[in-house]
Amino acid sequence: MNKFKAALLAISVSIFLVVLKLVIGVITNSISIISDALHSFMDVLASTITLAAMYFAGKPPDKCHNYGHGRYEDLAAVLQSILILIFSVTIIYQSFSRIYNQNFLNETIPGIIVMSRLLTLLKTIKILIKLFISQHSLSYVYSDWV
Repeated sequence: MNKFKAALLAISVSIFLVVLKLVIGVITNSISIISDALHSFMDVLASTITLAAMYFAGKPPDKCHNYGHGRYEDLAAVLQSILILIFSVTIIYQSFSRIYNQNFLNETIPGIIVMSRLLTLLKTIKILIKLFISQHSLSYVYSDWV
């Protein structure tokens, strides 16, 4: 398995978590869980951007790019920073809006139970991915993710 397949595996797990957290957040009307889903979605976007940057940066120098394509990684970092800023402002706005409008949670206990189960599942998945990556000498891929 190469680094791109490992990255796709990490992206797939993140997409699963986004959907699960978003559904739970909408059911419970919890801005905290919804913002966690947005955070996971940001992970998906960041991983996808990083994967694309790795692909393009890995291309050899050509006629138009005498020194290679390494700047794609810098461009990816700037794009990720902009996305983080946008999501952060959105979450802050929604939080203050809910406080001002006194919009409270619908289902507190089920939300806590489901999120605790989700955290257990996430930890298990991360351990399995870390084990897989270490066995396939892919420690340089998503070492900060796991």
